[in-house]
Amino acid sequence: MSGIQAVIIANPKPFRLILRDESDTWECTTEQVNRSTYNYVKLHRATRFIDVNLKQPFTLGLGYDGSLILPLIKDYADPDKALDEFNRVIAACFIGGLYIEAVSPSDLSFGHIANCGYYRHEHPLGDNAELHRAIGEQGAGSFFTIKLYSPPQILADDFESAYKVGNEVLALVPTLSPTLLTTAFTYYLTRQLRESLTHAWISIEQTVEHLWQEEIVENAKGGSVPKRRKFLESQQWNLAHRVELLFSLGVVDEDLYRHLNTARFERNEFQHTGKTPSRNAVNSALTAISRLLALIANLKGREYDDQLITRYLGDEKRPGSPAVTVTNAKNLTKDSDAHWRRLIPLPGFNEWEGEFETYDDIQLVKIGPE
Repeated sequence: MSGIQAVIIANPKPFRLILRDESDTWECTTEQVNRSTYNYVKLHRATRFIDVNLKQPFTLGLGYDGSLILPLIKDYADPDKALDEFNRVIAACFIGGLYIEAVSPSDLSFGHIANCGYYRHEHPLGDNAELHRAIGEQGAGSFFTIKLYSPPQILADDFESAYKVGNEVLALVPTLSPTLLTTAFTYYLTRQLRESLTHAWISIEQTVEHLWQEEIVENAKGGSVPKRRKFLESQQWNLAHRVELLFSLGVVDEDLYRHLNTARFERNEFQHTGKTPSRNAVNSALTAISRLLALIANLKGREYDDQLITRYLGDEKRPGSPAVTVTNAKNLTKDSDAHWRRLIPLPGFNEWEGEFETYDDIQLVKIGPE
């Protein structure tokens, strides 16, 4: 038997397979879904190990089932520290144009990987990790294993390329939290607007702080006016003041200035009243972050297209979201794929036949006008 090593595994959403190359195909029929006879072995195989700037000589494993795999060294024995590392990689990929969502503790598993490159989820910390273990162990029901029928797929090359693009941008803004950036977009696409704006606004503050230090404070170094730099570094300059000066100096353009002001107004209202922010205001906050990243890259002589991430803001449907479930054939769209499963019969529904348990105090009665 080959040796095995302890690992910690993250399973980000959306569910997708990671292939070595175009020939590394996946096949799964509806019959295999229903009978749980799909190729479970392949779902446990590592696809590639890539350099993501971990402590040398370690690398990140990409699993065929979409898992991200880190060695369970001292640095990652604490799940919170492992989360930070996973989310740094995820944020880089997201900035680089690959839609991928931040992970939380419920997405983590402890496990082992064999020296031959096959791994196992052994101690999941939450529901999503448990789902990956159940699918891999052929223990999930067909409601879940239908994910394996024509699932989204990417190549390991695409994952690695996205990471490299995004990591170059992230490295330019060391004050920015990768986790907060990614969760801000994730919350927006799951329609959690309060959480999205909160995370987005902190990301804006972190990014503007970096821009302020680079473009204002550093330019004041060595000037002849006594204590000018100390004044610029003081806490008397809140975000609104900083944005206003950056706009006046032409560092921030009118479009970015407008998005920042739209977001700031509703963020302040949310902070003081608890009112749910509008989707438009949260969209402006996320657009502002994207534009700030592109601006900082441009000021450093780098090219970065913020459309790599703002393109997701116009989608009504969350990228990689599950297929739509319908309970009536009349609601199917033309030429749509359809896989049927009989609904279980329940009392009160058309399919039910026979007696059933009931009580007088749980009968629904009409309370409105006739």
